[in-house]
Amino acid sequence: MRPNRRWPVLSSKVGYNAAVTLLLAIGTFAASNEKVLYSFSNYGPNGPLGGLILDNAGNLYGTASYYYGAVFELSPAPGGAWTEQTLYEFTGGDGFAPSAALVFDNAGNLYGTTLIGGGTGCGNVGCGTVFELSPVSAGGWTEAVLYRFTGGSDGGRPSAPLILDAQGNVYGTTTQGGDMSCGNGSGCGTVFELSPGLGGWTQSVLYAFAGGQDGSNPYTGVIFDKSGNLYGTTAGTGSNKEYGTVFKLTASGHGPWKQSVLYRFKGGRDGAGPIGEGLIWDAEGNLYGTTGGGESPADNGTVFEMRKTKAGWTERVLYRFAGGSDGAFPQGVTFGKPGHLYGTTLFGGPGHCFGGCGTVFRLVRCGNSWTETVAHDFEQGGDGQNPAAGLVHGKQDEFFGTTPWGGANGVGSVFEVKP
Repeated sequence: MRPNRRWPVLSSKVGYNAAVTLLLAIGTFAASNEKVLYSFSNYGPNGPLGGLILDNAGNLYGTASYYYGAVFELSPAPGGAWTEQTLYEFTGGDGFAPSAALVFDNAGNLYGTTLIGGGTGCGNVGCGTVFELSPVSAGGWTEAVLYRFTGGSDGGRPSAPLILDAQGNVYGTTTQGGDMSCGNGSGCGTVFELSPGLGGWTQSVLYAFAGGQDGSNPYTGVIFDKSGNLYGTTAGTGSNKEYGTVFKLTASGHGPWKQSVLYRFKGGRDGAGPIGEGLIWDAEGNLYGTTGGGESPADNGTVFEMRKTKAGWTERVLYRFAGGSDGAFPQGVTFGKPGHLYGTTLFGGPGHCFGGCGTVFRLVRCGNSWTETVAHDFEQGGDGQNPAAGLVHGKQDEFFGTTPWGGANGVGSVFEVKP
């Protein structure tokens, strides 16, 4: 059991490696319902690309991506302040650049992925790892690498959060590896499972994407339904002008799982390239997610719904971003009260960054339609800049997130928004 620590209540979902170069500057911002809880330092791990998770006591956990990367904890202190503690710093051989949110098991251990490092494959920089952090009774945490990807048939470059089943098996995706016909030989991506045993952890590829009608390159993670099936998205960056898919994986005894495509994005007004924190469920069994754009340069991403009917699954766009003050390139959605959807956009808004500094947005249902409002506009300064991950919902209907730029030192922040 986890000694003298708090148990988790909520895990973020999906993680996203924002490969963009932005102009950075420190400035001021107008007072709003957003508050910076922590600004990262130039002299240590910074630049969080992944989202956050919460435990029962309201402590936040996340990853910082730069300077090899680190796992950190933020704890509320008297007077409204927050205290940061670095739980672990990576060295490169054990992984490099964690870019996704973490997940707890029932014993209080943390699991996550690193995008690169851990070996010599993938251009001699390593193809990424799956790691575990375990609390030590005397204090501190110990790290163990559960698996090092080779970039071959086993997959490579995991960039999304993991999930666990009731038996303690770990599931995730890799953006590369598997079938090597995509990405000029880097691979089409996989869905994998790690199973604990007496001799350590065993990795199995549940499905290797082929880059055709089944999709390719899953940049988001997977989620379970009540029957144990897995659902996820592919970004569609393989061959044949793909625009991404929503897929389902069903166990087929031993060996690879059976894949079925629930929806293929057309690259037009329905969006293209699902990214961000991945899919989420509502109470009725409908799926929600975000896309990063479309075929036209004017396409700035969507929030979509997948609704199951007797005839199959139907996709519907709930909101299409214009790329101006409403934001651009949404990074996932999560539910708040009373059934509103909340999320972040990487770009857009009135901030003075190149392409906009990003937003926190709200989608409110009215009958069969949804209306978007902006809960916070990021500026090019102390409030953070260009959030590259989604939000986690707190007990008081507040939302927490990260930015890889901005903050007091320009190298990232953890923020809170109370809509």
